[in-house]
Amino acid sequence: MEYFKSKVCKDVLIYQTSDNDNSVAQNSFIENVYQPMVTFAANTQPYQFVTTSLGNECATPLFEAGRRFMEFNSQIAAGIKIKVSLGLLIGRSRRLDINLFSIPISELKYETVVFARAIPNQISPTRLITAYTYISKFTLVNGLVNIRKNGVDEVAYAGAHLLPIDGVPGSFHTLMDFTELRSFQNTFGNFGFSYNDYIITLFKIPIKKILAVKFSLYGFFKTSMYNSGIFNTNFTSLPIGSALDVSPFNTNTFTQKYVNGVNQNLPSKSNNFIAQETVQSQALFNNASMRFTARNARFLFNEMENRPNLENCSGECSNPYFIAGADPVCTTGTFTVPGLQRGVGI
Repeated sequence: MEYFKSKVCKDVLIYQTSDNDNSVAQNSFIENVYQPMVTFAANTQPYQFVTTSLGNECATPLFEAGRRFMEFNSQIAAGIKIKVSLGLLIGRSRRLDINLFSIPISELKYETVVFARAIPNQISPTRLITAYTYISKFTLVNGLVNIRKNGVDEVAYAGAHLLPIDGVPGSFHTLMDFTELRSFQNTFGNFGFSYNDYIITLFKIPIKKILAVKFSLYGFFKTSMYNSGIFNTNFTSLPIGSALDVSPFNTNTFTQKYVNGVNQNLPSKSNNFIAQETVQSQALFNNASMRFTARNARFLFNEMENRPNLENCSGECSNPYFIAGADPVCTTGTFTVPGLQRGVGI
């Protein structure tokens, strides 16, 4: 948690949970501080703005919106129950007891729950993170009275206005970078067992027998635990639309192709750009952040040297081009193909 509260995360993460009200707040540094630093009036820009992205140029995401990252639960309980059973005599010396039902009188339970998911496509606030521990004591019949004491209690909700950015095309980090998660997953892996598998009778006291029906009081200890694992070890740390500084930045950004240095529908503010090509031999679509690939290096070198630059040309996907101009044309008119990269002819 300290890592996510650090200054670098507060400056670059698009969304961050709040310590005060369990909500998710939007980043203000990028729009209020960074953008004015790199945005200039027309013809006054003192340098050439060229961008790169390790997100897939053909809009292949890491995973779908709303997918679970992790889920873990453990419970330990001890208590006292009344058990009612039916005793049947078989022959002269053999007896068969059939358990009819049991009613908890008192139970002391300790529980830990950890759950995290990606931001979903949503129309109402959605729970993203749950991390809590609590001790609860149930008294009277079947938990009629429940006394609960919380330990750790962390919950975060995403408002309906948040964009589902966790698995969109872009450069990624892995959850295994966090030492605690990596150690837990490598040590325990995925597992699960239930209360019914691990019930231990601590003592048993017969109370009364009415005909063939027996009433007894007994103490018990039980436990359950499961770890569904880390479902997605990778998450998008820098969406392609953010890396290329496209406008507008909305849900449509995540399904756009940013190939051949052009996207006319959501144009980049840069003079030219390059995004991650698909590496079929590795089934690699999006690349790790921040990896400096050989293709990116050649692209940037050509840009700095003002050389012909075809490094961002790709044949794996393409965007349809459209022509903009006067409509209707009465005598003459000017027509252009918006969004073309520098040096491209038509």
